[in-house]
Amino acid sequence: MEVREILRLDPAEPEFLADPYPMLGRLRESARVFYDPDRQRWFVTRHEDVRSCLRDKRLGRNFRHVMSPEQIGVPQLDPRWQAFWDTERWSLLWLEPPDHTRLRKLVAAAFTPRSVEALREPARELARELLEPLAEARRTELLYDYAQPYSIAVICRMLGVPLDRQRDLLDWSHRMVKMYEFDVQPEAATAAGPRACARSTGGLTSRRF
Repeated sequence: MEVREILRLDPAEPEFLADPYPMLGRLRESARVFYDPDRQRWFVTRHEDVRSCLRDKRLGRNFRHVMSPEQIGVPQLDPRWQAFWDTERWSLLWLEPPDHTRLRKLVAAAFTPRSVEALREPARELARELLEPLAEARRTELLYDYAQPYSIAVICRMLGVPLDRQRDLLDWSHRMVKMYEFDVQPEAATAAGPRACARSTGGLTSRRF
């Protein structure tokens, strides 16, 4: 495919972060694949092509199973936050086979038909519990007041986390996600570490829905 204009993408641009979809739409329509000379990277813009790349064993989700950071030309992970990277090393989002396959088999046990069916009635009761007060309110924020606490509570049940700690689980998740933003500030990186998250916990109490 011929690309007549030079395409560039700066994911750190404030305008892009505020609303990335117009830019992503233009890129998708302009070229299925393009090279960004500023970042020295190839970008794939369309779903079917991205899916093919992710499924290709020569590429995958993480280059570190085939190349070192030096070989591919990206910086090393910041050694100041090694404790975080040591933990995240086993995230399924980072792994390639055979480690990914091994851990995925363990996770899959939580999603057997019997396990999922066992969640049906508790999930229905939780939905009712959350929706009833919202139905009486004149105005509500659907995502914050319903979707978020509902999804977190279901995840807590699957993980065995007491429901009164669901906000802690959300807080830890937000801290970890911050590590994948551009220009992570030292305070945010420190807060994402295992020790910082552990210090933010108090005594655990158990309540099931």
